[in-house]
Amino acid sequence: MPSRRANRIKLSWKRIECRRCHDARVVGAPCPTCDASPDPREADPNLQRRQRLARDALAILDRQPASQPGSRPSTDQWSPEEGFDPLVEWLEQFLPTLSAAIQDPSAAPRLLELVTNLVDFRDQLHASRWLRPQLPLWRTAATLVGHLTEVARCYLTACRAPTLLQAQAAEKAGQQALDAAGDEGQCLADERLERWQRISASDQVSDIVAALAVEAYRQAGTADLLVLEQDGARDFEQLLGTACPTGMGLQLRMMSLQAEVVLDEQRFRQIAHDAHAVLSQRPDRLRQLVQDQTLVDDIHDAVRRGYDAAVTAQAVLAVAHDDRRAIRAVLALAHELFEGPGKRYVAALLAATGRRSYQDLCCRDADALLQQASQQSSLVPLLDGLDLALRAARTPSRSRAWCSSTGSSPPWRRCRRCSSRLSSPQPGSVSRWSTRWTTATST
Repeated sequence: MPSRRANRIKLSWKRIECRRCHDARVVGAPCPTCDASPDPREADPNLQRRQRLARDALAILDRQPASQPGSRPSTDQWSPEEGFDPLVEWLEQFLPTLSAAIQDPSAAPRLLELVTNLVDFRDQLHASRWLRPQLPLWRTAATLVGHLTEVARCYLTACRAPTLLQAQAAEKAGQQALDAAGDEGQCLADERLERWQRISASDQVSDIVAALAVEAYRQAGTADLLVLEQDGARDFEQLLGTACPTGMGLQLRMMSLQAEVVLDEQRFRQIAHDAHAVLSQRPDRLRQLVQDQTLVDDIHDAVRRGYDAAVTAQAVLAVAHDDRRAIRAVLALAHELFEGPGKRYVAALLAATGRRSYQDLCCRDADALLQQASQQSSLVPLLDGLDLALRAARTPSRSRAWCSSTGSSPPWRRCRRCSSRLSSPQPGSVSRWSTRWTTATST
């Protein structure tokens, strides 16, 4: 994308002799020497034509997004995976086309078409669903479109300016917007797109994790683990306003990179800030929780279950030949994440902020845990993505009972860890279970 390059458009104003002081002045403007007012009948045909052209183009630029559901942009549907070449091409064409339209009236339709294309692209971004893992690229595109819109607005404002000084001020603002578009285009578009392509080059979860580590070192500009830790520690202190424990800087650096590339970086940092604010209110409960071996074992188990569920869903989606199988695979993944990592996460939040122990909470049903946590306003922002509807959407054909802490299931009649007695469901029943047991379903 062009950057730090002088871009000029050639403008001219008709000049006549002032009747009072006989100095030259611009038609339709007061005399700069004697301040004599212009004759209302004075006209500059070239300026009037430029003003009409700028007025029509700015009217298109200020167009509000279409509100009718059936209306669609005239441009082809764009996806972030296609890159940002359309925006680069637009910028390369805009100023030459504007200069041509200023000199030749026959070039005006092409200028209006070009402005319309930018507005259509902007409307398409506004109407599109910004979803992970391409969310950072959607935001990058929106940022660049905002800069290009400002470039167009400033140069069109210069075209309709009645005086040279006003035109120069507008053109200077346009050059600054152009420089900003070039700088951020290089930083946001090229680097972020290339980073996303490198990390998402493989469909295997293990390869993606390894690629994240490589990108973390590349982004930090070092292969030294300690330097990477120090870089992350500074970010930790800036984000949370407290000293960074040893090792957390590296973890934050890795998680931030993952959030930037395939998740939602803004949302990640907000949740990290909110979670720290909630959990640091009762440090004694938090200290007791992290020393609980049950939690440590469950976290390890949750990570394994989450990884296995992702790999399984990935394998099923790779061979799914219709939407029905794909949807079932996604629902199964959501159910597994809810019952595994999700349930343990909610239980840990309740244990850190309440009075009951983690072991006690883990024996409760996942639905009950989520409903209890949803009643605490401080925890609600930390529960996004845990949806009871998704858990219930996976309609079972048969059911079995299992211990929420250990995963034990029939033929054992008692949990191996807590020795609680198994309460089996009635045949075909999937509604309510013992409070110390969870329903697991399979199809």
